[in-house]
Amino acid sequence: MAQWSAAALLLFYVCRGSLGVDLFEWSQSVQLPVDLQPQGNFLSVRWTRGSEEVHLKRQDGDDLRSQSPRFKGRTQMKPDALQTGDLTLVLTNPTSDDVGRYTCVARLNSAEVQSVTVDLRFKGEEKSVEVNTTVSLPFHMGTLRSGVRVRWTWEPEEPEGSQGSQGSQEVHLRVGDRDDLSNQSPHFKGRTQMKPDALKTGDLSLVLNNTSDTDTGTYTCSVTEEQHRTRTHNSETEHQRE
Repeated sequence: MAQWSAAALLLFYVCRGSLGVDLFEWSQSVQLPVDLQPQGNFLSVRWTRGSEEVHLKRQDGDDLRSQSPRFKGRTQMKPDALQTGDLTLVLTNPTSDDVGRYTCVARLNSAEVQSVTVDLRFKGEEKSVEVNTTVSLPFHMGTLRSGVRVRWTWEPEEPEGSQGSQGSQEVHLRVGDRDDLSNQSPHFKGRTQMKPDALKTGDLSLVLNNTSDTDTGTYTCSVTEEQHRTRTHNSETEHQRE
């Protein structure tokens, strides 16, 4: 069994979005609700997350031949979904790796298609890590356009009795397929990483090396698309001592 040091970082992840479903760490399953009223029966409905196929239902039943291995054996839809319009997807044994934007596309005929998006957000995960080690702040969104900007910022925890906020500091900026660390806070210099293919895979997780008690605070990931829509994800860190 791993031995933890007396000083540790307690990480609390909170994913926020304008619309969506909250997933808690104790959840055994989660429902992504979609209820449409078709004029007749749907021919098919397909759930995806980015480029991953999550679940496909046709009139003759589920078609999981192209299902992403990540979701194998973990998805369900009602048998009469295409007839009733209740296209809710049930995802079992969910984890923080399942967060992101899910799209439900229902086809009524060869020309008419209805599409609904649902954001799955993760709340309440806690884990302890040793100081002077490496930790990942997870965030997944599905495939993004090559021109988006992904910006991680940090707002330090305010000491007891302090007045006013110290303001946020830039932790890591990814523009397209390149890092731009020209405005990175000296506090994080040489200590942050994102995956090279982050935009292609949608894995926008931030890796922070050589953690210390001074890293306590709130981390926010902002994703700005070409149309200037911004989505955010927050991670809070708390330093604990025995």
